[in-house]
Amino acid sequence: MLKVENLNVHYGSTQILWNVSLQVAAGEIAAIMGPNGSGKSTILKAIIGLVKASSGAVTLDGETLLGVPTHEMLARRVGLIMERRCLFPAMTVIENVRMGAFHPVAAAQFDENLAWVRQLFPLIDQKANAAAGQLSGGQQQMVAIARGLMGAPRYLMMDEPFLGLSPKIVDQIADVMRAVKDRGIAVIFNEQNAHLSFSLSDRGYLLESGRIVIEGSGLGMLENETIRQVYLGVETAGQAGDGHVA
Repeated sequence: MLKVENLNVHYGSTQILWNVSLQVAAGEIAAIMGPNGSGKSTILKAIIGLVKASSGAVTLDGETLLGVPTHEMLARRVGLIMERRCLFPAMTVIENVRMGAFHPVAAAQFDENLAWVRQLFPLIDQKANAAAGQLSGGQQQMVAIARGLMGAPRYLMMDEPFLGLSPKIVDQIADVMRAVKDRGIAVIFNEQNAHLSFSLSDRGYLLESGRIVIEGSGLGMLENETIRQVYLGVETAGQAGDGHVA
């Protein structure tokens, strides 16, 4: 179980996160949904050590993670796929994918994981020798996810995995996330689209202005009246309108 408890983060004198608490277990998908600038990416960066927490706790199966250097998180099998992919553009697709297994923990499972990600992403074989920088945004995202999975994570965080992608690619990546979950790997991702976030997740969190304001199961979040009104644009029985009750 990965737990975040009462996490506070400052950028200089400005507080970004306020007592954020959330959790995800193995084989679950957790979604952090919120508007742009609400602090979603900061949560993921604080968990993996790219941003220093001011206070609070992050634990993995009871072990504290705060203060653990980012590069040592790989040994604990916690990975992060950064927003906008961050591939090596001059390197080939297969070289980028192989880079994900540089840590000894991942290298020990190299052949098994490479076979799996090739199955998940036929693109890896189709574009193996193409420069990553020549791929479309959706193709690059697939390569970035494949590279992240080559790190043999038990907990995989994905920062805005659907940003700027076509509906077809969004559906493909959602299917991959379900396949990752079925393998027993926990997925934590952030997103601005409420329906996409909570229809895909086992646990859901709504973040506004650095605070978790609503949480629950994915289905429960979709049925929450506030989320339906504000984020899904669905009228409820108590709303005045054209007489139609959603």
